Amino acid sequence: MKFPKTISVLLLFTLFGARLPAQEAAKPDPISIVKNCIAARGGESFIHSITTLYSNMKTEMEGREVNYITKELLPNKGSFKIVYKGRTVFQNWFDGKTAFETVNGKVKKAGFLQGKFDRKNIFNKLD
Repeated sequence: MKFPKTISVLLLFTLFGARLPAQEAAKPDPISIVKNCIAARGGESFIHSITTLYSNMKTEMEGREVNYITKELLPNKGSFKIVYKGRTVFQNWFDGKTAFETVNGKVKKAGFLQGKFDRKNIFNKLD
């Protein structure tokens, strides 16, 4: 009685296993998925036409919420801010010519200008 059950279970596993490679071959290419998504949202020309980007990323540190806020504007302006416990603990911004940063409430010129002047798009990958 045990033998027919074993054969039927083995037969089922064989049939399902034979279908797996067929499903594997039907997977679409990840690059084509991204290109189709871009095309569905207006195409590459739409992405180039974006002039403002705002992102607010939230995480938790020591049981409290931390926000990382990024603002990017064309032509070549932007800011980055870290808000912890409802207070801004770090902020830097670039006005197209000069970079500044605020740490512990003190504003000073920032010295990280490398790569800031070369940007022509909001998204770095487009440059």
